[in-house]
Amino acid sequence: MIGGPGRCVTRPTNHPHASVERPIIRTGGLVIISLAASTKSGPRAATKTRVSVQGVVSIFDGREDINPPVPLLKLPANAGDTWTVGPRENRRGPVAGHTCKVIGEEVVEVPAGKFTAIRVDSVYPADGADSTVSRWFAPNVGLVKMVNGGGSRTAVLKSFTPGK
Repeated sequence: MIGGPGRCVTRPTNHPHASVERPIIRTGGLVIISLAASTKSGPRAATKTRVSVQGVVSIFDGREDINPPVPLLKLPANAGDTWTVGPRENRRGPVAGHTCKVIGEEVVEVPAGKFTAIRVDSVYPADGADSTVSRWFAPNVGLVKMVNGGGSRTAVLKSFTPGK
């Protein structure tokens, strides 16, 4: 299962002082991953992701619950699978919808190691040009790499210790 038990540390490559810890909690057959970041300017609010046999969904954005949850990866994943996430409202205003597409398996090398991961591209409409966020999910590990629009921001998994 993607996102198995353990502790992960992620370091955004363009933020050398940032580190992220993801304690993983099992509840009623689901796995909840809490992602909290600490940067040079101080701590950032934790986000939460739910992992199940149906896939990976974002349930808390660091400020508020995401309702309905936003699917990041649907399982089983096959190259070419697509889904649409509709627009929604949050405390800060409207959030645009986007489309997701499973690109397929790719080998990804990050500081935590080399992983065969499922790549999912999320395309967000923007003024005049779309913005793409690519995410790589490795089985039994979870999110190992994320690249925002054209490589302007990249986060990679720094280390991973499997649960016992």
